[in-house]
Amino acid sequence: MSGKNCKKYEDLGIRYNEQLRDHYATPKQLRMIEAMWMTSPQVKKKDQEALRKFIKRILGKDHITWILKSEVQKVVKAIKSLKTKNKKKNDA
Repeated sequence: MSGKNCKKYEDLGIRYNEQLRDHYATPKQLRMIEAMWMTSPQVKKKDQEALRKFIKRILGKDHITWILKSEVQKVVKAIKSLKTKNKKKNDA
């Protein structure tokens, strides 16, 4: 990122770490998470705001684009566990 763009981030109070760029989840991984969320039968509110709140609860991140590659599986497992938790409730 150029110095000019870094300055814009700094003006907004955002610290941008160029070295972490390669550690963030890829667009393909983010779309997979969104698709899982939107197609899961156990998700009642299928919108971006609900997904954002879910990610905030699971990872403590305020936005999906801040998910690291190492955290993708945690989100995927959490979405899948929604299915099993709700399925167990219905079976009981």
